[in-house]
Amino acid sequence: MTDDNNLSYNLTNAYVTCATYFASTDRNKEMRLGIVEDRVATLLDEEGDPDDRGIETGDDEQFDDPFSTATLRVGNEGQTGGKLSKPRSVLDHLARVQALLIYQIIRLFDGDPRSRIMAESLIPVLSHWCKQMLDSALLSSQYVNSAISSTNAKTKANIEKKLNSDWNAWILAESVRRTWLVAGHMQCIYQLLSYGITACPGGLMFTTRAGLWQAESAYEWWAKCKGKDALFCPSLESGKYLLKPGVADDVDDFGSLYKVMVFMLETLERTHVDKMIDKIQQRLGGYVLVNSWYQLLVELEDT
Repeated sequence: MTDDNNLSYNLTNAYVTCATYFASTDRNKEMRLGIVEDRVATLLDEEGDPDDRGIETGDDEQFDDPFSTATLRVGNEGQTGGKLSKPRSVLDHLARVQALLIYQIIRLFDGDPRSRIMAESLIPVLSHWCKQMLDSALLSSQYVNSAISSTNAKTKANIEKKLNSDWNAWILAESVRRTWLVAGHMQCIYQLLSYGITACPGGLMFTTRAGLWQAESAYEWWAKCKGKDALFCPSLESGKYLLKPGVADDVDDFGSLYKVMVFMLETLERTHVDKMIDKIQQRLGGYVLVNSWYQLLVELEDT
């Protein structure tokens, strides 16, 4: 959702690393994973918080209901290296979460034991960063819930200003929601595959109406919102909600992919995990698993 010309340094590194990873071969596998390891170290050094080190060795943080105990801390996690730095914006939080998420997908599903162990130690950190991202976006989220309502502005300039404000706020909040959902379910699926147990990642409401992300202007977005229900979907009930008659055909690509992700999680919970792991390793292999998650992230970034 970020302008290509304004991607953060660390998020740019993450996408360059992805390109390198998928362009590599078995001969230089160690090199590609070494690059990922270096990028992760840089990300943690530049964007990590002092308490992240304690989180790495503590109990895993679960993706519980994000609003059950959430406190409003808008951009107050600005300490790195023990020094007070510029407070993080919601975009800053979003960028560092997406960057770490990309690295986690690569290292957890690549199949390399060393990379997997190192990535497992960062599962609590990604969970913690996601919670901080949601806290930072709380005001925007509360605002965006009513952003689709009609405007009472009197002048054309005021109308355009409000529409642009609503549109940008919706884009930011929706990006936060979708990133949080992908991160939570990705880690749950990994834990089920690896250990046979996991905790519910929690849920959020997210918008699934096809065409909203493709809007090229605030007015086009507003017109699409007014023309049909925006399909604000509860993620924990997405399977039932998105399969309702007259709804499935109007769901956007991310909503469809999310249904697949939830179905995968539910299937793993009902299937003997050891047999599932053998089938996945035999038929797919780690590289293809990474590619599947990467395609989901590409869809997220295209929104």
